Amino acid sequence: MQYTICRTRRNCYRELALSLAYGCAPTEIIYRICLRYILGFSDEIHIEKNNIRLCDTLQYAKDGTLEEKMIRLFRLRNS
Repeated sequence: MQYTICRTRRNCYRELALSLAYGCAPTEIIYRICLRYILGFSDEIHIEKNNIRLCDTLQYAKDGTLEEKMIRLFRLRNS
């Protein structure tokens, strides 16, 4: 796990929340809206690493392979 020094308390809270939030967006437009909504609309704050991915999960859910896809997509360990 990497630790970074936050310049302000607000940025620390934002980065902590982003490390805990995971999400998938089924289309490019929804993905971009999610990024803007979750990461913010500020041009001054730039967060490079996030756990929002462009992935339509519907078929994986239907096939029963959603858990495996999420592990690969987010590089999670299977416990």
